[in-house]
Amino acid sequence: MIFQRSIYRRMGLEKLFLSLLLLSVPLLLQAHEGHDDAAPTQSVVTNSIQRAIAQSESFEIVVVPQHEQLIIYLDRFTDNVPVTGATLELESDGWQGKAKEISAGTYTVAAPFLEKPGQYSLLITLTQEDQSDLLETTLDTNTAKHSSVASKKTTPVLIILSISGTMLLLLFFVLRRRRLITRR
Repeated sequence: MIFQRSIYRRMGLEKLFLSLLLLSVPLLLQAHEGHDDAAPTQSVVTNSIQRAIAQSESFEIVVVPQHEQLIIYLDRFTDNVPVTGATLELESDGWQGKAKEISAGTYTVAAPFLEKPGQYSLLITLTQEDQSDLLETTLDTNTAKHSSVASKKTTPVLIILSISGTMLLLLFFVLRRRRLITRR
């Protein structure tokens, strides 16, 4: 009789363990952004690195803000060879600057307007030997706020995982202690 009760108790704990395990699985498998069956919504694609891109038939420019200056990468559009010895003049909402070459195909210019987040349209006048080009692009420095929102969405998943892990660990110790008591 005593033997049968200990088996039933053990089976009861095993059922409890299995129930908790089965209840925690759906929480972990919930659909999240990009993985649900709902109609797709338009979303803004943001990169962790803010940048503006402009291209023409001859040139391609990538502008990256860094503190209060712009780093400009210039290459040929057809073969991605860095362009050296070019003259770059930039304009944006009353601001003008002339870029200096710091390495092959890389230029920099001071841009004090970058201390305030916003959208800035850039007009870039490019002259290189006998070629000249006028390129226009928009630099959005507000995208850092959008990328931080995505990281906040993962927090509930981490909380659920930590609670489930703690419950399973606690259940393991309870089962182990019960086995030790029943063996004595």
